[in-house]
Amino acid sequence: MKTLLSQNFIPNKDFIMVFNEYEVFTDARKQAIIHARLLEARQRVYERLTSDPNFVSALSENRINAPEDLTILLGLQDPLRYGDLDKFFSRVNEVANDFADLGGIILTEINPKPGQLSQGKSKSDFLI
Repeated sequence: MKTLLSQNFIPNKDFIMVFNEYEVFTDARKQAIIHARLLEARQRVYERLTSDPNFVSALSENRINAPEDLTILLGLQDPLRYGDLDKFFSRVNEVANDFADLGGIILTEINPKPGQLSQGKSKSDFLI
């Protein structure tokens, strides 16, 4: 992060931290662990950045005055074994709510399989 800041990149504007994880959908224990670790990581990143006087003013100028001001998104993929799309999106909403305090989620891959699509629907119908 210091490298990006030293090149005048602004967190949450020019870049966002993304942690991509596949198994969050099916393992609530793992989800809780990942959430806790990302909160800790954000805290450490903020502490390291604010310990360097060269970055304090740049952070403040960009309204990053607390760890909570740094966004970390959880990247999710469409798990092959998750099932129908209604269940998938229901679970996406649950995970998004659980990770809202970090910044939310980003879907890094949505590739519905033929059995996940409603009868007569194609992948392009799904994306519209």
